[in-house]
Amino acid sequence: LEVYFGNMAAKRDTIKQDYKDVNTIAVYSQIQELVSEANFVTFIPADEEHKTSVKGQNIYNAKIDIDNIEYLVRIKVDVPLWIIGSYNYAGHKIIKM
Repeated sequence: LEVYFGNMAAKRDTIKQDYKDVNTIAVYSQIQELVSEANFVTFIPADEEHKTSVKGQNIYNAKIDIDNIEYLVRIKVDVPLWIIGSYNYAGHKIIKM
């Protein structure tokens, strides 16, 4: 699956995440690699607000070690409405294991 990383998702994540946190910075700097190694978890259909722009989101999990502490990174990828659309990175959440 080819995933597009656009500026909008990056800017949105910058606002949502705590970028003073070293772990967040480490994960964000490696997000493209994490996506390529991630495992599919589930598909979530689009809600009413987003159903005219995407089918929903694929959810993937990846693991990363930071200073010998393991973290789960839950990655969201938008699924396009049409075959010719692009799969877009939609954000991520970092969970300490």
